[in-house]
Order: sequence, then structure tokens, then C-alpha cells
Amino acid sequence: MIKNLDELWNKMQTEFDKINQQFKDIDGRFEQIDKRFEQIDERFEQIDKRFEQIDERFKEYNQEILDIKNNTKSEFAKVYKVMEEGFKKMDDRFARIEDKLDIMTNTNLAQILNKLTETKTEVTETKEELTTKLDKHIEINEFEHKKFDYKLADMELKYKYND
Repeated sequence: MIKNLDELWNKMQTEFDKINQQFKDIDGRFEQIDKRFEQIDERFEQIDKRFEQIDERFKEYNQEILDIKNNTKSEFAKVYKVMEEGFKKMDDRFARIEDKLDIMTNTNLAQILNKLTETKTEVTETKEELTTKLDKHIEINEFEHKKFDYKLADMELKYKYND
């Protein structure tokens, strides 16, 4: 029995050694996991630092934008005033140009109406000439057509009674 107990003890000792080795392996893996988590923590710390730098930059940019906005308002007011003066000058110039155009239009309108009257008279005379020529042509055509009808009728009669 003692022998069996020794063997049993040895087997148990061997099993415990195996289990102990497995725990050592697990401890080694947990150490690797801890190292990885430490590396990840370091990376997150670096990322946090970068985000802090980015936040600082955004604060600077926001301030620059506000400064530009304030400067732009005053500059825009100046530009608007200059543009308003320019538009007023342009309105005055356009008013003078309109006055000149009105004078020129009224002056030339009489000449245009005269020319239209002359052209209307010429068109009327040309129309009458064309109408007269067409009427003469229709008359001649009707006479020729009647002559042709007469000759056809004459030929039909001769053909009918000669057979």
C-alpha cells in the first residue's frame, strides 16, 4: 500500500507540477497582457496629448477667426460706403445719358417717321404695279386658255364626224 501511496503521491506531485507549470504559463501570458495594456495606456496618453494640442490650436484659430470677423465688419463698412458713393455717381451719369438719349430719340423720330411714310408710299406703288402686271398676265392666260379650249373642241368635232 505504501508503494501505491508513493506512486499516487508521485503522480499527484507530477500533476501538481504540470498544473503549476500551466499557472506559470498563464502568469506569463497575463504579464504579456499587462505589458500590452501598458503600451496601450502609453498610446492613449500620447493621443490625449495630441488632442490637447489640437484643442489649443482650435482655441487659437477661434480667436483668429473672431479677430478677422471684427476686422472684416469694419472693412466691409468702409467698402460699403465707397460702393454706395460709386453707385450714386453711376446713377447721376445714367440720368444724364438718359436725358441725351431722349433728346436724340425725339430728334431722330421725325426723320424715322418721314422715311417710313416714304417707304409706305413706295410699297403701295410697287404693289399696284405688281397687281396690274398680274391682272394683265391673267387676262392673257385666260385668252390663250380659251383659244386652246376652242382648238380642242374643233379637233374633237372633226375627229368625231370624219370617221
